[in-house]
Amino acid sequence: MVPGQDQGEAGHKQVRQIPPPPPEGTSESLAEEESQAFAQGDYLDRERKRREHNRRESLRDHLAKGFVYLVWLAVGLVAVGSAIWLYHVVMPPGWCWLTETQYAKLEGILQTVMFGALIGAVFSEYTQRHL
Repeated sequence: MVPGQDQGEAGHKQVRQIPPPPPEGTSESLAEEESQAFAQGDYLDRERKRREHNRRESLRDHLAKGFVYLVWLAVGLVAVGSAIWLYHVVMPPGWCWLTETQYAKLEGILQTVMFGALIGAVFSEYTQRHL
């Protein structure tokens, strides 16, 4: 069978149709776009702007992911600290491993974090509504 031909019904060969050319003023490929831009003299500027944009977006993506990881780390640490605090509140003193000063310090840290989160949430809500 010859390339560009399909086997039709009853063994007859069918020739594939050649697609029409693209409309005038449009480019078929990236290579044509680059050659047109290079001919106009602004290829380097366009390429520099495109690469700078990609670098900025990549940096923003990395910072956003890092922020999300930090938030989840903080949530996890608060959850573990709260579970340890609750364990020491509920269980008898013989089963607890923290001393009184360690327990007081943990309680102070958790209160500070919770109070800070509450103030941050109220401030964020206020600024979104009024600013």
